[in-house]
Amino acid sequence: MTVRICVIDDDQDILDFFNEVSDSISHARFELITREISELISHLESVNEVDLVIIDINLKQSSGFDLAEYLKEYYPSISIMFMSSYTEYALDGYKFYPIDFLVKPINILRLKSAVELLRNHKAFSKRNNKKIGISSSGKIHLVDVDSILYIEKVGRKSCINLENGKIIKSSQCLMTLEEMLKGSNFFRTHQSFLVPLDKIEEIIQDTYMKSYNLKIKNCKKIINVSRNKYRELKELLTAVI
Repeated sequence: MTVRICVIDDDQDILDFFNEVSDSISHARFELITREISELISHLESVNEVDLVIIDINLKQSSGFDLAEYLKEYYPSISIMFMSSYTEYALDGYKFYPIDFLVKPINILRLKSAVELLRNHKAFSKRNNKKIGISSSGKIHLVDVDSILYIEKVGRKSCINLENGKIIKSSQCLMTLEEMLKGSNFFRTHQSFLVPLDKIEEIIQDTYMKSYNLKIKNCKKIINVSRNKYRELKELLTAVI
């Protein structure tokens, strides 16, 4: 599988860099390397086969985050990778679910690794739609892992909350479910919560309680983050730096 890539940056040195290295990155095809947002949008409108857009956050024409928001709304299947000289932007960009955050000057090995990771992910997604079996009321529910918003321990039950609003109550403990979801990018934020990292929208500091909460995409529930788990979670979310 070939990863089809567009790059946008108004720094000519960066554009030259991508032009120079484009042929050396395996299984990648750089379809457009440009400084113009209009050219990028025109290209996306004319083709339906772009897998990744690499965006400079500090574009002079518009914020890279604004462009990412546009892509997520109109081209949700396209993956995003940010680049900047300023690492502090990484956490702000996480709500767009970038596959990586490249720090300038760009490390070509990091770039190759990110492209290969995306290629493997897309190939895996085509082959697999992972399900897990959840025991509930004498039945076993086959649940798409991607449909899980969060899992909460309530009393002696584990409540699996799904995107369609359905809640499956299981006697399986949170530790068992955490083991079942290994390799699926879930994280135990608190003794009572298990969440998918790729659905986290933002982390909010509760100054009154001196703790943290997080929001899940398309979910009204506020998820608790224990203080001893916050640092580990932050490191996971900013591991792209």
